[in-house]
Amino acid sequence: MACDCREVKDLKKVQREHFEIFPLIFVGAVDQLNDDGTYTFKLIELFKGNPSDSLIHGKPEGYCYSAPRESDYMWLVYATPNDDGSITIESCSLSRSYYFPYISNEKVAVPPPSLFYNDNEDKTIMLLEAEIATFDYKERALNVLRAEIEQLRRWRDKKGS
Repeated sequence: MACDCREVKDLKKVQREHFEIFPLIFVGAVDQLNDDGTYTFKLIELFKGNPSDSLIHGKPEGYCYSAPRESDYMWLVYATPNDDGSITIESCSLSRSYYFPYISNEKVAVPPPSLFYNDNEDKTIMLLEAEIATFDYKERALNVLRAEIEQLRRWRDKKGS
């Protein structure tokens, strides 16, 4: 089964909806990954919610979830706590890692490298150009992530005052 995520056409609108809908929003560092798919985030910055601990435990649940794959990476997480206090990251949410900061249901995907070249010199340059394009795209995605975190801070601070 595949996730049936709606396409993100108006990112600012979806960000605001996520802020209203999800009861727990935070930046966390992946602290632990377990063989059973469970994981733990160390809370770095809280935008919304009241976690009972600075360690937030997560688990895969259902068929439409995301989960950290590498330790020590930072994530922006939008979550709804499960009955047991753990979280499950929904694939269709704006949750994402700093390492792979792309919004999964955006229309624009990571650009693929070009596979067409005439000789070894062309191949060398084409591969470099593909790497540059990938880094440019990642830089744009990281800037979107930074702006989103700055907006979450403003909403949090406005709500708290």
